[in-house]
Amino acid sequence: MQRQNEISKTEITSINDIRRQLGMNVLFIITISTIIYTIITYTAGRAIFGGEPRLTSLAIAAVSTIAYFMLRYKILTLVALHLPILIALASLLAVRTEDGFPILVTVTVVTAAIILQLPSYAIVIITTLIASIYFQQQSTTNFPFILTTIVGIGLSIVVHYVVYRFEKITYNSQRINNLLQGSSNIGQNINEDLDMQQLLDNTVNTVRDEFNFYHVQVFLIDERYEYANLVASTGEAGQKLLARNHRLPVGSQSVIGRVSQVGEPVIAQNTDADTVHALNELLPDTRAELALPLIDAGNIIGALDVQSIYADAFQPIDIQALQIIANQLAVAIRNARLFNEAQRNIQENKRLLFEYETNLREVDRLNRTLTKQSWDTYLGQTYVDGVTLSKDRFAPQADWSDIMRTATTSQQSQTDINGDAKIIAIPILLRGQVLGAIEVELETDSSTTDAVEIIEAISQRLAISLESARLFEETQEASLQEQQINEIVSSYETAVTIDELLQITLEKLQQSLGAEKGTIRLGVTSQNGTSTHHHNGNGGSPS
Repeated sequence: MQRQNEISKTEITSINDIRRQLGMNVLFIITISTIIYTIITYTAGRAIFGGEPRLTSLAIAAVSTIAYFMLRYKILTLVALHLPILIALASLLAVRTEDGFPILVTVTVVTAAIILQLPSYAIVIITTLIASIYFQQQSTTNFPFILTTIVGIGLSIVVHYVVYRFEKITYNSQRINNLLQGSSNIGQNINEDLDMQQLLDNTVNTVRDEFNFYHVQVFLIDERYEYANLVASTGEAGQKLLARNHRLPVGSQSVIGRVSQVGEPVIAQNTDADTVHALNELLPDTRAELALPLIDAGNIIGALDVQSIYADAFQPIDIQALQIIANQLAVAIRNARLFNEAQRNIQENKRLLFEYETNLREVDRLNRTLTKQSWDTYLGQTYVDGVTLSKDRFAPQADWSDIMRTATTSQQSQTDINGDAKIIAIPILLRGQVLGAIEVELETDSSTTDAVEIIEAISQRLAISLESARLFEETQEASLQEQQINEIVSSYETAVTIDELLQITLEKLQQSLGAEKGTIRLGVTSQNGTSTHHHNGNGGSPS
């Protein structure tokens, strides 16, 4: 009800603005006409008004001018609105001849019809009756009073209708301008929103406020095309409808059900008579309802629902303006959905990238761990510790110098000066693991930067080559082991008894592994740890 009062106040204010504009026009005409009349009577020496013509006319012109500016700047508007009537009546009472009387009567009737609240037939008729009585008294003919009154009333009704139509046209013109301006503002706001819910909420509130409607809401059709779900609604009633997940079946006996099925505007101009309107207990003041389809790429995706407290509230211009807004809203919904989809894809890509980086770090960690374990095992088994070249002679081993230890610990190149020699130490790195270090002694006058760059490049390639050589050796060793196993298994073909199989196995293992003694036992171990059968090997003989 509070929203209804706000709408009524807004429309009354709009109508009063129209009356104020018309009153200003009437006052302007009276002022100009009076000034022209004063000039004519002064030059002709003949007056319609009694007394000095210039003083009376100038007084009327002054009052009209003051009233005009009062209306223009909205000073005591209610008082200034009635001044044109008083001025016209004062002119009517001051008339002495019949020359200007019909004009003054007409001005009085027109002014009363413009200024007074519509419909105001009673006041217009009273004014006409007064004018008719005065005209009968002033008339020198025997024209019947009844006919004079009827003519006056008819004239007043005609003038009233003309003025009413003029006011209606003016009001419609202003409403058209307001609708176009409101549509432009709403369209601009719609295009700026990319968040879906914010877009819908802003749209329904702006349409309600810009066009002074009772209630505005938006429905979107679900993916299965079964229900139109309420997604945005105005006011307290809208919040309650959203809280209970209000929805209407597509094709149901309701404005929303129809528009979601046919894809064209559906209007209930009088909710008391139109069966297409579905009564909602939370919106008891609805007297007219209009639903416009939201269409995207030929598909009906929802509806914009607008409700008014007045029957026959939706004229063709309203429908056109709201359809423009509905079309803009459909495009904005598509853009918002695409934006939200893009955001979800971005978030999903970020998640996948994070997982990839996490997995990559884990793979790198495992590679480091495996590299370290492999090289620790290899260096623990091999006899190669390093090599030293001094005076064109190679030494099979190399001692760790302090600068080499520093280079491997820091994993960075190191330089030092030792007398006339310049010493450079570069760590050998593979997957972040230190495999060793290179130390080179140069003359002091050589370029340290160039030497470091060359040695670092060689160190990187050496690390890769060392890893390849180690893998090759492991492959060769695995091949050799596989070959030995195959040889042992192939020798089983010569055995005809179990005892021969056991002897062949121990003999081959002794040969391939260099074992001094071997044993194979068959059967189940007893509680005292003895077995009834056993076979051992010492040079292939049973024990």
